[in-house]
Amino acid sequence: MRKKKKEKLSLGPVFTIMILTLIIIVISFLFSILQIQGNQAEIVNGVLETSVISVKNILSGDGLKYLLSNTITNLSLFEPLFLLIVSLIGIGIGEKSGLFKAIFTPFRKLKLGVLTVITLFISIISSIIGEYSFALVLPFIGVLYKYIGKNPVYGLLISFIGMTVGYASGIIFNYDTYSLGLLTSAAARVEVDSSYVFNCFSSIYITVVSAFVLTIVGSIIVLKFLEPKVPKVKPEKEEDLKIDKTALMYSNF
Repeated sequence: MRKKKKEKLSLGPVFTIMILTLIIIVISFLFSILQIQGNQAEIVNGVLETSVISVKNILSGDGLKYLLSNTITNLSLFEPLFLLIVSLIGIGIGEKSGLFKAIFTPFRKLKLGVLTVITLFISIISSIIGEYSFALVLPFIGVLYKYIGKNPVYGLLISFIGMTVGYASGIIFNYDTYSLGLLTSAAARVEVDSSYVFNCFSSIYITVVSAFVLTIVGSIIVLKFLEPKVPKVKPEKEEDLKIDKTALMYSNF
């Protein structure tokens, strides 16, 4: 008898979000029964105040009212989602117009090791734009690997590793460093020294060194352990591509 091949179950993004939402609802139910609480310390008008935070059950009447009444508000606060939508629209236009093909095709000459180092380094230093890097850099890396004949999944994995591992690294301080510096200054002035001032450049030597170290070490690990496990893709046939440099310059602008 012929053995039937087992089909792999692939979950779409919408279905995945629904499952995660249900898991969060169940967790809120369990945590509310166990009465799990936490303390949050805030500095208000130069005074350190501590408040108690408790978990609300989403399945309760109050929980459902809060969920339904704040859905649009929470969605509007999630700016990366809207940025991702705009980014995907732009990428779709760039692909259909042939712009990305003209830009990325010359990178086919790069060796895989060099390409891995460049991808990892760009992903690490992209923390300068904070969480927006996930909405902007990830899609472009996938498109880049597609047009140079490499597996886009491999490029996405490298980029995601670089963003998550090197989120606090970079060539220059990012918004997170600035915001955390404000919190550090406020806490120090309340508890230690009223004249304390945080300098954003005080940690730049750590971020710069860590960015290069993570790029080198990460590239070695990725090429040795991750790259052999990623399926190869057949590169598309190269077509004669005539590029008008003036048109390309205006298109990039």
